[in-house]
Amino acid sequence: MALTSKTDFLKNKLIVLVIFSIVAFAIYSHTISFPFYFDDYDNIENNSALAISDLSLKSLKGAAFTNLSGVRPLSYFTFALNYYYSGLNTASYRVVNIIIHLINAFLIYLVILRMFNYSSNSDDERRWLAISAFFTALVWLCLPVNTQPVIYIVQRMTTLMTLFYLLTFYLYLCWRESKRNLFLGLTFISFALSMISKENGITLPLAILLYELIFTHGGDLKRFLKQEKRLLSIISAGLTILLIMYSGKIATALQKGYDIRDFSMGERLLTQFRVLTHYLSLLIYPAPGRLSISHYILKSTSLFSPISTFFSFLLVVALFALAIVWRKKRPYLSFAILWYFVTNLVESSIIPLELMFDHRVYLPSIFIVGVAVDYLVRFLHKKNKAVAIAALCSVALLFGSLSYVRGDVWRDGISLWGDVMRSYPDDPRATLNLGVAYYDRRDVKEAEKYYQKAVDLWSASVYMPERLAGAYNFLADAQKRLGRRNKQKLQTAKQNYLKSIVLRSDDPYPHDGLGNLAYSQKKYSDAKKHYLNALKVNPNYVPTLLNYGELLFELGEVETATNNFSAALKLSRNSARAYAGLGAISGSRGDNEKALEYFNRALTLNPGNRLLLQNLRLIKQKLKQAN
Repeated sequence: MALTSKTDFLKNKLIVLVIFSIVAFAIYSHTISFPFYFDDYDNIENNSALAISDLSLKSLKGAAFTNLSGVRPLSYFTFALNYYYSGLNTASYRVVNIIIHLINAFLIYLVILRMFNYSSNSDDERRWLAISAFFTALVWLCLPVNTQPVIYIVQRMTTLMTLFYLLTFYLYLCWRESKRNLFLGLTFISFALSMISKENGITLPLAILLYELIFTHGGDLKRFLKQEKRLLSIISAGLTILLIMYSGKIATALQKGYDIRDFSMGERLLTQFRVLTHYLSLLIYPAPGRLSISHYILKSTSLFSPISTFFSFLLVVALFALAIVWRKKRPYLSFAILWYFVTNLVESSIIPLELMFDHRVYLPSIFIVGVAVDYLVRFLHKKNKAVAIAALCSVALLFGSLSYVRGDVWRDGISLWGDVMRSYPDDPRATLNLGVAYYDRRDVKEAEKYYQKAVDLWSASVYMPERLAGAYNFLADAQKRLGRRNKQKLQTAKQNYLKSIVLRSDDPYPHDGLGNLAYSQKKYSDAKKHYLNALKVNPNYVPTLLNYGELLFELGEVETATNNFSAALKLSRNSARAYAGLGAISGSRGDNEKALEYFNRALTLNPGNRLLLQNLRLIKQKLKQAN
């Protein structure tokens, strides 16, 4: 039965791309101005390596290959470009994320057409294939669970890896059909780009092998092994080389990773059965209230504790078995299930990562959606082709609406972390972050309440010294601020900084906090002692270099203060406080021209700062009088 020509536009790639662009920005445009969150702070906002002022090879290389970037330099490279063009204005970062997301949807459309040999089918099959490919990509584009990797800026690592993962898969299919060396070369380049965006890219060769086994060889394992010896050899050699290259890092990660976790390797593996089941449930029932930037999941201590572990284990085994059994009879379903497990291999394995994050289902979900859409298309079109189109449009509209609603939760920290606590009221990390959100809003009293609760939760749960130490630091910061009106709070703040030092001796933060506390009380000798302790722990700790520099300047030790501000500036090239400190020192020496230069630079980085504006006016007045 031929489709009406009204759907022929779905074969026009440019029109499809325009539709995806409109839909993506309709869903996410209201989130563009939202702030940084969670890991965005350390990876982007406070990452001085990204603060490049030119596009030289040295600057770009420094931004891409930081201590934080690890094996993800391409992702950090794109963050650095965002910083170069727009600083810390989050709008540009989120626009790029949205564009990557819609490109991924477009690549899904192209991959499905290529997988099922669009050009070789009859006219009727081509129309239905175009509809299936289009709505798979559209529904996936609108999936509520995909809001996190799009809105959460740092998860560009996930979306960028997926972009090159899909592009590699597409280029491989092109090479398979044409045997042109150009496509093969581009396949290897794209694979490398996927790998250096995020480690999950390493599973791509396995995904290609799945395609070859199920589609090219009809699920016939013997024929596949016999005819694809060359391909198997290339992929095996490549994976072996990669494993050798990263074996040291993997071993280190395994050795040190579990030291900071409250679960063992066995407990993590058992818990992943429930996690994989939960991810699937988010595709079936994607209510916004089931999504979360952070899940506080109960770990599985045995196959029967909690009992849901056992049922999840049965489901995972059953799905895997069905995929093997149905590889000939229902190849698309078999491929989708195995794709789901293969693409989850890195983050649902023995690597000691956090137990669960919604963004991890971004790549694995693609063909699960594809199978559901394809079956819906082929089932409904036999009855009424208009009903099939209407049903798919309704699903996309529903998912898009839910994604829009979910996006609104990210409008500020109080909304985002309050949402987590509605689902997980005893999650210490969410509690701490909600406290940070209130502190940033200058509701310090409310922040103190949540900081204290986080301390209590981490103290009562499995002992995690690093996190408990951090909670004590935040609690002390709030009490120090409240101490302006309640002197007793200052003593409590001091005690909490000391508790943090006992728990974690290698952290300069509490020493710096004690220094600031003493400085605010004009106990300058004590402040000096604490600042020096902080720098003893970490000589390159920028906050202490700045704080100590300001104290030294006030005490008249100008040369040492200059050294501290200069050292801070080398480590954090866009520190407004460092420029302001050097400006104040230059002004005190009568070098008003230099002071004007420093203050202007500081004001560029921190526009609207009243103290900087005041100092700038004074310097300009001095220059005017001198002339």
